[in-house]
Amino acid sequence: MGQQQKSLKLMKNNDVISELPDDIVSQFISLLSFKEAVRTSIVSKSWMLIWTTHKDIVCDVSNILESLSEESRDVYFLVRQDHRDKFVERVDHIMQRRCKGPKMNSIVISFPLSNEHESHITNWISRAVMMGVEKISLDLTGGFGFVTSDVPRAYSFPLAVLISPGKACSVKHLQLASCSLDSLSISNSLASLVTLELQNVNLTDQQLDIMLCNCSFLEKLVLKSCTELVNFKLTNRSSRLRFLSIKSCCRLNYFELDAENLEIFEYTGQIDRFMFKHVPKLAEKNNDVISELPDDIVSQFISLLSFKEAVRTSIVSKSWMLIWTTHKDIVCDVSNILESLSEESRDVYFLVRQDHRDKFVERVDHIMQRRCKGPKMNSIVISFPLSNEHESHITNWISRAVMMGVEKISLDLTGGFGFVTSDVPRAYSFPLAVLISPGKACSVKHLQLASCSLDSLSISNSLASLVTLELQNVNLTDQQLDIMLCNCSFLEKLVLKSCTELVNFKLTNRSSRLRFLSIKSCCRLNYFELDAENLEIFEYTGQIDRFMFKHVPKLAEVYFCFCGSSRVESAIYALSQLANDIPQLKILNMVWIRVNLAFQLPEGVPTFINIKHLVLTVFPFLDEDKLGWITFILKAAPFLKNLQLNQFISSFTRQSEVHDRQLPEVTHMNLREIEINGYQGNYHEKELLKYLVNSAVKLDLLVISPQVKVYKGLNDWCYEDLNLPGDKLSLEKIEELHSMVPKAIRVRII
Repeated sequence: MGQQQKSLKLMKNNDVISELPDDIVSQFISLLSFKEAVRTSIVSKSWMLIWTTHKDIVCDVSNILESLSEESRDVYFLVRQDHRDKFVERVDHIMQRRCKGPKMNSIVISFPLSNEHESHITNWISRAVMMGVEKISLDLTGGFGFVTSDVPRAYSFPLAVLISPGKACSVKHLQLASCSLDSLSISNSLASLVTLELQNVNLTDQQLDIMLCNCSFLEKLVLKSCTELVNFKLTNRSSRLRFLSIKSCCRLNYFELDAENLEIFEYTGQIDRFMFKHVPKLAEKNNDVISELPDDIVSQFISLLSFKEAVRTSIVSKSWMLIWTTHKDIVCDVSNILESLSEESRDVYFLVRQDHRDKFVERVDHIMQRRCKGPKMNSIVISFPLSNEHESHITNWISRAVMMGVEKISLDLTGGFGFVTSDVPRAYSFPLAVLISPGKACSVKHLQLASCSLDSLSISNSLASLVTLELQNVNLTDQQLDIMLCNCSFLEKLVLKSCTELVNFKLTNRSSRLRFLSIKSCCRLNYFELDAENLEIFEYTGQIDRFMFKHVPKLAEVYFCFCGSSRVESAIYALSQLANDIPQLKILNMVWIRVNLAFQLPEGVPTFINIKHLVLTVFPFLDEDKLGWITFILKAAPFLKNLQLNQFISSFTRQSEVHDRQLPEVTHMNLREIEINGYQGNYHEKELLKYLVNSAVKLDLLVISPQVKVYKGLNDWCYEDLNLPGDKLSLEKIEELHSMVPKAIRVRII
């Protein structure tokens, strides 16, 4: 009895679905995606072919080969020949069934196919045209925009297929990607088009001319990556074209436009001159809205853009031709001035020739001449490989900026690469007197100079207003440094990098405002004396093994990176004498380069009574390390709360021969957080981890990362991906890690 009731209920369900009016069913199907519409075929026998009433056919990897699309986001690289064969077979079946349905609105074919599937693709398009299709989208890369070497010759799209025998062409919208066009006349085939979008299509100048002449209803044209196109000419003034977009057509070098109905134009490429003959609505539409914007709104909008983007706004409207001159931050580098060169290679520095330098100088001259018409300038950046032969130009740029009240000047004559090759002549000599504008107080507060020299003039007046000064690869002498330190009474930040003429550093002006001092790679520097009551942060990279800290009561954070032959002695100093020299020190950040295996720890353990945060970078952290230094550190910093260890471990680390290190027991009562970066789970690392966990009895958090963490300066850190086998911890190592750590300690793996 129960089975009969179930049968009756099932029949009742079928009856309800089958009895739905056709217009209701058709409306319901139209609300579904094509994929969902096809799935309705399992609802009822009467619905087996109901999906054929769907007017928008979408044949892509998601709809046709769903299992493949679920394997990876990078579907394109998974497609094999058998996938292509299966895709073609299924679309053949769909198009055969779809011919029994009503008029078709659109068809989308998106899958990596080629000319070997020509007959099938042509048949699909032909069937769609016979059913009155209005929109055709054919993308033979599957939406990825590129073709790999395993895909044969591109499919040749037969434009004649768009015309159905005995009927007017119904196709209004055509999108083609990664195929070629046949050489047949296309005048009749494209006559009905309203929109045409071509991407990675071998469109020639001749074919484009035929299109523009014969597509009399065309309102939208998009050309992207059409690499055969050299000249673009639209001289049919009465053309209906309203929207034109040209992107990344790399060989295009000539542009001429005469189109009275054009309203919107978009361009991405290398052309620097456009011939707009008659485009009244393009100007009219832009000017009506843009020209009426209030000045304060426009100025605020420009300030939100980068300098490069601000300059590009000059093509928006005639009234905006010079609007970029209101931008307060001028950036003249290879990306902004010679964009085509920066796109050729990342190693731009080695591509720069004399003609590039001449063009750079010419364009910056033009920019600075125009910029003088704008408001006050906040900053100027000049970053390009120039030399003393461009002295007059560089000095003129700086002088103009100073006249406009600039506060920050950054001059890098290596273009940001930090070194100079032999083909660059003598370095530019920076005239410090140029920082003073006649009749005005010096406005420059921040000065950055790289790869230039300083003139021998008195600099006392020129640098009086400076708050920050950064010099890299500048021939700074001891005498010039003394004058700077004595006369820069507002100086709060001083950075000296690769200043190879510097031998002695003395800051004896106790009342100096200097808060941050960084000295890096000044290879001849051998004496350091510091007397600065306001100094808070000191960073040093080099070979000095003794520092004279006379009076630095506020110095709380120190970074040391010791290198060269005296690195061992320097490390010993940092672990012993530093506790007496800077007793108030709270944060100590040290980099050891081949130090931990070579030096003998001091016999007496000093006490850093205020250090709360210790960072130690060990390079390399080898398996023969006896780890005595960690015991020393735990004893020397009894009030330490945070310990960060950055390990650099060679990928070919061998198994340790010293399995029993016999480290003495230490109980640390204040250490709450330990962070270990560069962890790979080797034997000596596990021993170090166990020792730390057992010693830090109040430990709350353990942070582990297999990635290498690198200090960039001024509390700026980054993780570097070295593409080593250990850059990701295996599940086995993660489980092993958890087994070594008590459950009371939180473990976070980055």
